[in-house]
Amino acid sequence: PGRHQARIVVRDKNGGAVGSLLHAFEVPDLSGLRVSTIALAVGPREPGAPPEPTARRSLPPNGVLHCRFEVYGAASGADTGKPSVTAGFSIRRSDGKFLAVIPETPLEPGAGGSLARSLGVPLDGAPPGRYEAIAVVTDLAGGRAAEAREPFVIGTE
Repeated sequence: PGRHQARIVVRDKNGGAVGSLLHAFEVPDLSGLRVSTIALAVGPREPGAPPEPTARRSLPPNGVLHCRFEVYGAASGADTGKPSVTAGFSIRRSDGKFLAVIPETPLEPGAGGSLARSLGVPLDGAPPGRYEAIAVVTDLAGGRAAEAREPFVIGTE
């Protein structure tokens, strides 16, 4: 755990130009309850059509915003031996109003015991501007809570 840096250097084989990027990042302590980065993807409304994963954080004002996050480090309940976790999700505009709110509900372990939640939020009619996806997780067995936030923009800005 701690603060780290990565330097990436690239060279254009054709022109010989060289460029570099320095990226500072924090590696969290891996003990305790943690929530992954919220993965965002935009997909069409047609059933069965896969969402289009994107690294961009400027999204179109239509289709469905697919969101996914994972939970790590949840304690196991003494009675069941399994984690007892609830998870909620919301999308909040920069003016404080909410586009979507999903209250905390139990998060059942999936295959291999993984804890994850995927959901879709329609973007049709969403006002352009800055937004934030927020995942809130409570570990009932461990008595801890954690959250993850991911900023994005709807429309061009």
